[in-house]
Amino acid sequence: MSTTLASTWNLSLRGLLMGTGTRYRIADAPTGLGTPSVRSADTPYLDADGVYAAGDVHDARQLSLGLLVLGDSPGHAEELSRALGGAWQASRVDLELLIRVADDRTYSLAGRPRKCELDLKDLKYGHVRAAVLFVGTDPRLYDAVPTEVFLPLGSGVASGLTFPLTFPLIFQEGAVPPGLATITNQGTASTFPRVTITGDVTNPRVENTTTGASLALDLDMTAGDVVVVDMAAHAITHNGTNALGALAAGSTFWPLIPGANHVSFRAAVDTTSAVAALSYRSAWL
Repeated sequence: MSTTLASTWNLSLRGLLMGTGTRYRIADAPTGLGTPSVRSADTPYLDADGVYAAGDVHDARQLSLGLLVLGDSPGHAEELSRALGGAWQASRVDLELLIRVADDRTYSLAGRPRKCELDLKDLKYGHVRAAVLFVGTDPRLYDAVPTEVFLPLGSGVASGLTFPLTFPLIFQEGAVPPGLATITNQGTASTFPRVTITGDVTNPRVENTTTGASLALDLDMTAGDVVVVDMAAHAITHNGTNALGALAAGSTFWPLIPGANHVSFRAAVDTTSAVAALSYRSAWL
């Protein structure tokens, strides 16, 4: 039987919408949206009570739910069930599962569909029950829509932005000096931003001054150059070419911690044309 909570949810995978207002009703509320299980590397002491506790980390997120497929006829229900199976078939790459919860917040979970079992005993009535499983290889639940923050370098007005832009956008107010921003991760878990640097700049540096972590590049950029730093993937490209070798000594690929993060964009020589655009999603565990 459907629960009140389950009846307010929607999920989307490979373009197939499930939940409220669809032919795929959520019969059992999703499980696995709490804190993922913890994977530890505890080692028992040989001659003392207790264990040596190494760093604990979260395991993959196991999200499962029950669906009720509602067809107009047995044939229609069977057709809908095959479409469901197509959306939940195996994938060699991570997919995005979008989850809209009761308060209308939409989460994004990256991972792999791992199971879609069909119960056909009520097919003659045009109904099919399905049990599905999605494994979040990254256990974090992210905001479905990324936020962009633009930091101009130096004292001039930022230029060279490419349209159309991604919304929501955050521009620093006039009282905030160029090259500085307060970026808020509204979630409960650290999240890694993507930084895109454009313009004429020498040895750019982006730093999370809240944590003290910074990333600097030994690189001379000219007008029209684009450098993309993917903090999560530990990847750097310069005009589309791998530029990991430009990473300066002492640099780290840093995250945004929960709450307010003070971020700076600096360079060996200030110009008015360079801009660092940070794209991020708040994250929850």
